[in-house]
Amino acid sequence: MLVNVCRSWPAPSMPRACSWDVEPLDDDTIILQTFNCPYHELAQEHREVCDMDQQMIRQVLGSEVNLSACMMDGHGSCSFVVNVNRARQAGERQAQ
Repeated sequence: MLVNVCRSWPAPSMPRACSWDVEPLDDDTIILQTFNCPYHELAQEHREVCDMDQQMIRQVLGSEVNLSACMMDGHGSCSFVVNVNRARQAGERQAQ
């Protein structure tokens, strides 16, 4: 299950290591929340870093990922909505 995969990720060994939480919404959707952005200073001037982070998570998980809350907008965390089912449906459409 995707929740178990996300919970098993080690925190990056960076000076500003990320900490996160995984919240399952239903069988196909989880929310990944990051509480300590490793790109904080860079993202203040270059918001495209947030898009890069979203794309990286999308590629790693092979799932549809949307940034629903961002620390750069004053939120306490960045929240990524991950939908496994949408990625599967898109892959099935491409295969047909």
